[in-house]
Amino acid sequence: YDLISLYAGVDHFKAAAEYHQLGMVAQEQRCFDEATAYYQKALKIYEAAGDHYNAAGTLAMLALLSKEQQNAEATIIHASKATAVFIQAEDQRKAMGMINLLAETLKEQGISKFQSLWQFATGEPCPDEFFELVQKVSQAKQSEDS
Repeated sequence: YDLISLYAGVDHFKAAAEYHQLGMVAQEQRCFDEATAYYQKALKIYEAAGDHYNAAGTLAMLALLSKEQQNAEATIIHASKATAVFIQAEDQRKAMGMINLLAETLKEQGISKFQSLWQFATGEPCPDEFFELVQKVSQAKQSEDS
């Protein structure tokens, strides 16, 4: 069904929030294609409205979904975009959540593969300072696992 029509003339943000929630439910039920479609609808509405912060929240969910599907490239694409917004918004908790996700991806992929995927996903190399942070978090995770 189309939530935009349901909320016509009211508040598109409500429709975006509903799509986001439906995505979470579908993800919980492991209906990944359905979850992706709902998240994409929410993302499109947030981006059209210029609501970068809520768009980043949806990107974060897409990053988690991609991680669950073992799609490292999509994880990096979504997590890198979400992290940038969360850092700019000074939301350290959410930024660290994405950095932890990227650190897990680095741990799984290795340095060379991670950097290659980052370059492919974003079109530019991972900034040195940011990579060092992700690497430190990844190393801390490895120490915890030992």
